[in-house]
Amino acid sequence: MEMLPFEGGWLPPKDWPVLAKEAYQGLAGEVVRAIAPNTESDPVAILALFLAAYGSMIGRGAHFVVEGDTHHCKLWPVLVGKSSLARKGTAQGRVKQVLRRIDEHWYFNCQAQGLSSGEGLIYHVRDRKTKEGKDGETVVVDEGVVDKRLMLTEPEFAGPLTVMQREGNTLSVALRMAWDDTTLQTLTKKSS
Repeated sequence: MEMLPFEGGWLPPKDWPVLAKEAYQGLAGEVVRAIAPNTESDPVAILALFLAAYGSMIGRGAHFVVEGDTHHCKLWPVLVGKSSLARKGTAQGRVKQVLRRIDEHWYFNCQAQGLSSGEGLIYHVRDRKTKEGKDGETVVVDEGVVDKRLMLTEPEFAGPLTVMQREGNTLSVALRMAWDDTTLQTLTKKSS
């Protein structure tokens, strides 16, 4: 099928940038072509949100190496448009509708919103924590998070930006560490 994703569905405003059909390859392109004729959402938004969510869903197994750095399938899109008119949430809903059918566990257990601190982000992907008990046995202090795939969605980008401006807030640093694929930790006395 040679149609562009918006044909038969969403029509871009005059002078709107439109991705070339080559951008809609493989599974992601098929998903966009299936959804686009039946939505008011921009096909670029559907594509970006699908790629971001799918990267979270498949986890850290899929990757490529450039120089000495491992790059996982992370994509952090920011959709910009007029509130209640741009259909950003509609695009997200349509993508989630498809992905729920693929992996219900991920859909119900690996998504969150409400970024407030670096420590909060780390808490949602924390490792199991143990200590040595009185008799020398290993005691589990915190089970941690077994499935560390985490898809964060913020309905308003201004929320995390506002939080990051608070004095002493570590969210910006933790997000950069997550993007750079470094160990997420804060060196505090009680818990890192």
